[in-house]
Amino acid sequence: MADDQTPSGKQAMAGAEGEQGAGARTQRLVEDLTELQNTSIAKSLNDAQVLLWYTSREGIDIEDAVVEKIIQARNNYHAGTWDQEKELEFWHAFRELSAKAQPISVDSVRSIMPTGGSRVTEARRIGRTYTWSTMCVLFLIVLFQSYWFVGNNILNEVENIRELIAVANEEKIDAESRFFLLENLRYRKYPEVEKLELAGSLSPEQKTKYDELRAELSKIEQDTQALYSLLQGFDSKLAQLGRALASNFVLLSRWDLTARNVDINELVAGKDAFYYVGRGGQDTDPSGLIYDTPFGEGREPTEEERAKRQTEETSRAQRAYLFEVSLKTSQSILQTLNSYILPLFYGLLGALAYILRTLTREIRTFTFSKASAIRYMLRWPLGMLAGITVGFFFKPEDLTGLAAITPIAVAFIAGYSVELVFTALDRIVSAFSETPEQPARRSQ
Repeated sequence: MADDQTPSGKQAMAGAEGEQGAGARTQRLVEDLTELQNTSIAKSLNDAQVLLWYTSREGIDIEDAVVEKIIQARNNYHAGTWDQEKELEFWHAFRELSAKAQPISVDSVRSIMPTGGSRVTEARRIGRTYTWSTMCVLFLIVLFQSYWFVGNNILNEVENIRELIAVANEEKIDAESRFFLLENLRYRKYPEVEKLELAGSLSPEQKTKYDELRAELSKIEQDTQALYSLLQGFDSKLAQLGRALASNFVLLSRWDLTARNVDINELVAGKDAFYYVGRGGQDTDPSGLIYDTPFGEGREPTEEERAKRQTEETSRAQRAYLFEVSLKTSQSILQTLNSYILPLFYGLLGALAYILRTLTREIRTFTFSKASAIRYMLRWPLGMLAGITVGFFFKPEDLTGLAAITPIAVAFIAGYSVELVFTALDRIVSAFSETPEQPARRSQ
């Protein structure tokens, strides 16, 4: 006991304990490797059994020697008579079986067929995920597409009405100019006729002149009356167009989710103030005079009439400004929908359509695997990117009506065939990024 307390005795004891610890660690490592090997062999035996089941189910011709070796290997493993020679025979047979089953793999069969008592396979889970995703995307597309369709129809109607109003206003201004010219001509002719009438007896020459003036004045009055009736018709037509424009503006204000501060009742009450659509029974000429009747004499407006006219002009200008702001805002919303949001969703829908079709084919042919799920997951953002890229090649302001559907259809195609889009982009990049030596090397 005393010898053990010496320095040499302590060192010997420490060495013995170290060797004993290293031996224990080595033993544990060997046990772990053996367990891992046994686990790997057991899993491979189960995989071979799965492939045998699939090849038998599908009628794939497998040599009897291969089947016999796999069955013997499984029985030997469970009987505990496993050795190196039997393991070698098993791996050769498993390789031949896997080659015969190509392109089917153990992973694809396990992903499609339920194992271990669970009915939810990887293929079922992925199929359910992408089915619900497609339905959600379709719902959003219907929502945004309907919103775009309503706004696009309203804006087209507004543009058509504005063109009709512009044409009617030009025609009315031309008629007003002729009306006031005839009125001025009538007022110049009328004093001469009145002077001859007050002269009493007229000489033959005066009588002839009087008859000519009366005939000319009568013709002027007839033309003036016709123009006045035409102007009243323009007033009625412009009032009708103004009401139609106001109605569409109300619809546009309700459609535009950003226009929450618009007083709809005020717009409806002031619908005639959008454009120049009538003067309330009175006519004015460019000089600012008021004509109470078509053949009356022009008079200067009173202060009250001046103030009323100024108020009407201000109200008309304010509503016209509000209308233009709302119109530009709505056009911007439509351009955003048509250039970015809808192409993005249609690109995503195209990618999902491709995924569902490919998933159906892979499940039918037993080629679906976990790697397929990864490819499908990566196709989502690629489809959206391909769809939104399409919007860069179209100008929304140049596309109206059915022509505006073109970028949406192309976005769906781009999302469905992502490979074609990015292959074309890769070729463009390669064409501009090649060094001068690369074409020369290829020609050699």
